[in-house]
Amino acid sequence: MNLSGLFHAAIRLIFLVFIAGGLNACEKNNTENPNPAENDKPYIKLVRSIEYDNGITATMHYNEDSTLKEISYRYGNVLNATIFNWENQRLKELYEDRSLYKNAFHYSESGISYYVNTYKNIQLPSSYKMEYSYDEKERVTALKYYITNEAGTTLKATSTYYYNNAAALEKVETKDATAVYTHVIESYSDTAYFNPLLFIETSLSENYPIFNIPVLSRMKGFPAKIIRKVKIGNEAAYIDKIAENTVLTAGKNISRIINNVTSPGMPGYNKRVVAVFKY
Repeated sequence: MNLSGLFHAAIRLIFLVFIAGGLNACEKNNTENPNPAENDKPYIKLVRSIEYDNGITATMHYNEDSTLKEISYRYGNVLNATIFNWENQRLKELYEDRSLYKNAFHYSESGISYYVNTYKNIQLPSSYKMEYSYDEKERVTALKYYITNEAGTTLKATSTYYYNNAAALEKVETKDATAVYTHVIESYSDTAYFNPLLFIETSLSENYPIFNIPVLSRMKGFPAKIIRKVKIGNEAAYIDKIAENTVLTAGKNISRIINNVTSPGMPGYNKRVVAVFKY
């Protein structure tokens, strides 16, 4: 059983199933961990654990400088962990302890320029790369997903980001060779501080257009309602998933998220998850 996968499955529900270092209150997404007391930063507590009503518990471990060191997962007697390696307070590597793969991060002045997912300890021509573009306000404007194998490097999908007049992300449109996937964020919670590293996965999942560090790090509130639409070829677009999140906070730090996900075409996949954050 992949406990990390179980944990992230619960997280995916919180972020619509598809949809410490640099916190979302920071201006850049370089996953640095500044002192919150400096430069009028808000006071952001360190999450010690997250408990889900499906039986999963995630426990956070930190370095002396408060950067995230490890998240350990427990489901009954099954254990797993995600490891975070840092260099000069920038996230350098991210991986699951039992996985053969790791994510290596590279930076520009705007933040994360790209990251590559490849084998940990062996050299093989098999990897994928996620490359970010930013505007003058250091917001993500595009994300390109490449794969590399024996045949070379191929662009698999491009995501384009749209913001409203309040500078909040309102839509992401992802195009691949056969379909267009549109994530619409209809509303956000009130201001809520959270560490994006608690909500990302170690491997590629269908929620990657929103569920990534540069995008999450700029959110000032938690998505309260997200709709995913799918358009395949010349067919009409249809609503695939709807997520509604009730976010409770204490001092603007998230204390609980109650998430309801509905699948209009497949009601048997409707889900409800409650996550309790402890500091």
